[in-house]
Amino acid sequence: MSEKTAKNSRLISFAILIIAFVMYGQSSTGPIIANIIADCPGYDPTLISMIQTYPTVGIVATSLAYGFLSRRFSSRTLLVAATVLYVAGGVAPAFLGTDIPAILACRIVLGLGLGIYCSLPVALIAENFQGNEGASLNGFVQVSASLGTVAFQTAAGFLAAIDWHMVMYIALISIVACVIALVLLPKNVKTTEEAAAASKVAEDEKAARAALSFSQKFPPIVICYWVEIFLFVGGIALLMMNASIVIESKGFGTAVDAATALNVHTICGIVAGIIFGAIFKRFTEYLPFAAAVFACVAYLCLGFASNLTMVVIGAGLLGFAAPWTCASLFQLIGKYAAPVAAGMACSIAVALQFGSQFLLGYWAPAACNLIGLNYTNGTDPFLFYAIIFGILAVAHLIQSVSGSKNRQAALVERVDPK
Repeated sequence: MSEKTAKNSRLISFAILIIAFVMYGQSSTGPIIANIIADCPGYDPTLISMIQTYPTVGIVATSLAYGFLSRRFSSRTLLVAATVLYVAGGVAPAFLGTDIPAILACRIVLGLGLGIYCSLPVALIAENFQGNEGASLNGFVQVSASLGTVAFQTAAGFLAAIDWHMVMYIALISIVACVIALVLLPKNVKTTEEAAAASKVAEDEKAARAALSFSQKFPPIVICYWVEIFLFVGGIALLMMNASIVIESKGFGTAVDAATALNVHTICGIVAGIIFGAIFKRFTEYLPFAAAVFACVAYLCLGFASNLTMVVIGAGLLGFAAPWTCASLFQLIGKYAAPVAAGMACSIAVALQFGSQFLLGYWAPAACNLIGLNYTNGTDPFLFYAIIFGILAVAHLIQSVSGSKNRQAALVERVDPK
């Protein structure tokens, strides 16, 4: 690697991490939902709580459209467009008083910007990094996003003491992130010949995608990874919603103790993200299995919790599992999808990642009822997820062992063809 290439790689890496830092901007309203409910007695509290989840509607839309958009616009152009949507949808509610329907509409606009922000790091890593380098950077993306979430929620807590409307101004930080990323990302100005060549490549890729069937573009293993990402992120949302319910209803502590458990979850996620690259390099095929085991044990601790310590341990284990699951599955989706459809496969994964948070309350209660569990009692949903990830752990172990045997057989055949 030349010195210039190495420098460009570092600059792109920093740009990716800056973008990732603000990509979970919707989290800033989490701590102020109770303030908004108290200030808006004329609206159903359930409707107000949707302020936190409505951005996922926009996120899903632009995540699914990202592949189409990226073929027509550069990453820099998409970043600027995303920032405009981010600021418009994020700041506007500060001027809307208690008009909850208008605020919800703005949150969808915010989500449209966030969908591009969430897709850009994945796309930039796929375009500029390969193998272990890309895997390591994927881990640090999760770390940066977690740090951003902590920063947003902490700032929101202080601003809410003044006026909950002030929290909406946190979206302005996306302008700073955009400017820094634009400075760091190479402009890649193309000559007429290069533009023509790029256009031909795009047309060839479009023709190649059209020639492939759905199963050729997205093999069954990719669909399984999509389902796992959908389930896992839904489980994270479940922890965020139910931690305080379990802790307070069982007399383990107060809202402060619930916040402590969630902070332990975030800190463990940061640590796991930092070491992800080294672990993925050594245990590529077995990491999803290990993450599923961590998640299963975490949900068992939460489901059978008899004291605050078990809740904290469960939240911490789930924090470790989060970056290992999401980052490794994104790597494997890119690996197993057809090369011409890898970007689209990752965009669908991002959409499912956020769509799961919005849809959790629709499918999980019915699924719990099917196996005799009560979704509304706080702990039963965790037991339901323990069953799911126990099954996934077994499936990953079988897949990992099978893949290891196949690689070993291929190696023996190359060494001794007889």
